[in-house]
Amino acid sequence: MVQKTAFLKFAVLTNKEVIRGTQAGNAKPARGSVKAIFKILVPLMVVQYAGAADNSMSEAIATSTRQLSTNYKNMAVSLKVAAAGLEEAQNENRKLTAKLNLLLLIAPDYTQAIQIILALIERRTAAAQRKATHLLIKGPAAVATEAYAAGRIDEFVAIWRQAPGNDKSTNACIKPSAGGNYKPAFEAACKAPDYNSQQSTEQTLSAIAEAQLPSSAALAAQATDCKLATNGLTNYIGRPGNTQAIKWGDGILTADAIDDLRAASWSDNIPKNPSLTQRKRA
Repeated sequence: MVQKTAFLKFAVLTNKEVIRGTQAGNAKPARGSVKAIFKILVPLMVVQYAGAADNSMSEAIATSTRQLSTNYKNMAVSLKVAAAGLEEAQNENRKLTAKLNLLLLIAPDYTQAIQIILALIERRTAAAQRKATHLLIKGPAAVATEAYAAGRIDEFVAIWRQAPGNDKSTNACIKPSAGGNYKPAFEAACKAPDYNSQQSTEQTLSAIAEAQLPSSAALAAQATDCKLATNGLTNYIGRPGNTQAIKWGDGILTADAIDDLRAASWSDNIPKNPSLTQRKRA
């Protein structure tokens, strides 16, 4: 609006100058008047085109940000589906192990063959557990990055605070009780299975407790610091455990395994994004 007003004033002044020059018998306006005209016109044109370029750039940034958000959201969904598939595979492995252990009792002549199958199941289960651990790191990173790219900073922080952490971590989603330890029911429910310590000849794989979050009833008695509904934790990929060195969203946020999540800090090499900065300040 300011540019249009200035341009109209410029047009009126120019028209008056031309009239005066014509009335004085000059075929053309004075040379000084032409210079004055260009001194006003050129800056106005520069400002106008610069504004248009700035608007185009802002629109491009917004489009890129929306695409980034969509990409990470799709990644998070895929990771969650993969994690669910691994969990189902683990359950099937346990069922098959239980059946094979029963066969050992009723068909002793096939003990060696059954033990070979049990050993194979155990190795596959251990590999699945490693993949699940990897997903538990990449899943939250994708979800948090999607939230950050969409400008939902509060959600990003909430997911970050739910990252796997040890029971002494002040930044863990589920904090220890006043005594410094989790309640027994919580510890039992969240105890991670240790497949690597099991010997293939023991056939005890089916007896290993499955790693899972406690029930919402157990969580209700716990102090939380992640601002997530206790009955909605299953919507996020994450579990208590020892924090590994992680990079959230290609380095947007990093955590050191030594100091747990207390060492988390913003990365210095992340390019500035004006639209995100504006959303964070809003």
